[in-house]
Amino acid sequence: MAKTGYGKTWEVPHMPAKDWMCWNAVLRLTLPVMAAVLVMILALQGLSAGTQGVEDMLKGPLLMVLTGLLAMFLPILWLVFLLQGEDVLVCTVDNQGVHVRVMLPCATRLKLLMRLKSPALLKNADAEGTVCVATSDLKWKDVRRVQLWPEKLLILFYAPAQWMRLALPCSAFTWEETLAFISEKIGKKKTVKLPEELKPAKAVKSAPKKARTQQVTMLDNWNEPEEWPAQQDVPPLEEVLDEVREDPL
Repeated sequence: MAKTGYGKTWEVPHMPAKDWMCWNAVLRLTLPVMAAVLVMILALQGLSAGTQGVEDMLKGPLLMVLTGLLAMFLPILWLVFLLQGEDVLVCTVDNQGVHVRVMLPCATRLKLLMRLKSPALLKNADAEGTVCVATSDLKWKDVRRVQLWPEKLLILFYAPAQWMRLALPCSAFTWEETLAFISEKIGKKKTVKLPEELKPAKAVKSAPKKARTQQVTMLDNWNEPEEWPAQQDVPPLEEVLDEVREDPL
């Protein structure tokens, strides 16, 4: 996939009640809203009754009430996720960016309402009753940070760097290919914060080869032997030939 550059699409079964990212998407909005409401109430109390009024309110049942509301909200949220039913995430990475479509099989009015979707979407269902209930797209140029969650085979994309924009689930068969594709697309961008697994490998510069100099050994102090072995007398060639003719064997 990384060599062709076209992209890849795969499907991942998904259960919202068991997915931490679904809980995170709701709680990261709910908790700041509750905190803002608390600050607003304390500010109004401070303007009307002064510092003593704020202290009295903090000592009163206000914090207990907010804690009780949060404790009631979590089970209700779990029930909502459970009634949404299991869906299928169709994930795609291509030259443009990252895309995730949420496909709801056997869609019903209740499942759509639990997802805050109009039951009119049932008109778009296919023969098996599958409906696309959500689409998330993120272009490569908008990505500012990428975080890996290998234990869950999950890749988190941030845009801007402090806000998680899209979660891309992978399968065991697409994890390595997807990382290679992402590294090819945004691995060299200095404006994107990437983990070490997505940074391109730096080319190791080899040390320049030293020219091999031929070493010539000079035999300046070579001493000849004092006495050479005596040279044996070699008979002339004609005598040898005459002996061969007389006695060939």
